[in-house]
Amino acid sequence: MSTVAVVRKNGSTAIAADTLSSFGTRRLSATYNREPSKILRVGESYIGLTGWGVQRLVLDHLFASMSAPPRLAGKAEIFDLLLKVHQRLKEAYFLSPRAAEDDAFETSQLWLMIANAHGIFGVYSNRSVIEFERFWSAGS
Repeated sequence: MSTVAVVRKNGSTAIAADTLSSFGTRRLSATYNREPSKILRVGESYIGLTGWGVQRLVLDHLFASMSAPPRLAGKAEIFDLLLKVHQRLKEAYFLSPRAAEDDAFETSQLWLMIANAHGIFGVYSNRSVIEFERFWSAGS
């Protein structure tokens, strides 16, 4: 269970996320978690995570291994990065790209919200990128 919300108004952008982690029927509150944040800072962008908890470790490691943080300056740039990340997730992090039988593409198992000076972007498991005008939220 995760919820991430992003709002843009008067040239400013805000991103927020809950801090509850769950593992099946177990719940871990921020009180007992040393790293409860579901928001990563990558260069000048903030990435809110929903979905599998392991995404945080994987993305922290992946972005730290890059020579420079990606700009994430628009849909095309984000999509290009996702193509590279998907291959790396499979090779270095043992991603299981299984999807539903009728899915057209392998899944990257990533559900993200990106907030930066360039906009608000939703990233979904099939690597689709949607830009939102003023606000959006993701999660459950």
